Amino acid sequence: MAPTERRAAIIQAILPLLRERGFDVSTRDIAQAAGVAEGTIFRAFADKRAILLGALEHTLDFSEVEQQIGEVPGDSAADVVTGIVEVLSQRMNDVGEILTMARASGVRPWFSAKSPHRGPHGHEGMHAGHERLMYVGRRAFAAVEERLSACAGALSVSPREAASAIILVMFATAKPIGGGQLPTRTVCAILSHGVVAGPLPTPEHCQSDPSPTLPPNRPIRNAST
Repeated sequence: MAPTERRAAIIQAILPLLRERGFDVSTRDIAQAAGVAEGTIFRAFADKRAILLGALEHTLDFSEVEQQIGEVPGDSAADVVTGIVEVLSQRMNDVGEILTMARASGVRPWFSAKSPHRGPHGHEGMHAGHERLMYVGRRAFAAVEERLSACAGALSVSPREAASAIILVMFATAKPIGGGQLPTRTVCAILSHGVVAGPLPTPEHCQSDPSPTLPPNRPIRNAST
């Protein structure tokens, strides 16, 4: 097995252990959960911190989520929206759990992890974290828009506008201001029917609003300039 594949297999195997016990686990526990010898762990990872960062990277990688969104079943727009919300909700819950564990253990996920949007000089800190969040948001947005395009005729807005609304609502409800995460069924009901019963008048100025878009990539400024 190639080193990259071995690392991915180990990380996949230990995620349930980390969710159950947090990051305060020994390398022996990690090896046992992965079904390999402890020496194999250290041939794949430099140290325990590298293992934990690998687990973070796996959870924060939205490649799997993009595939799941593309494979969301359903013939009706409501079924597709529900499926998309369920996929995003599950991954965001996983991200929230593992980030909480990381902070409790002193591991800096955004700031130590390698990001495709780090600056030309490899800057770390809040800039890298912000760019990474935007990168994840764009990938999720593109996947949702593409899936919604298949049922565009049943949407009240364009697939792009619907995707923007879904991403905005999902990211907002990940850490709701009022406390307590909204149930998936509530999020789906809001996205499908709004929060006001009955038909709504459409103000004339709303008809000319441009379609929402995510901001383009911007280079990370050197903190010393």
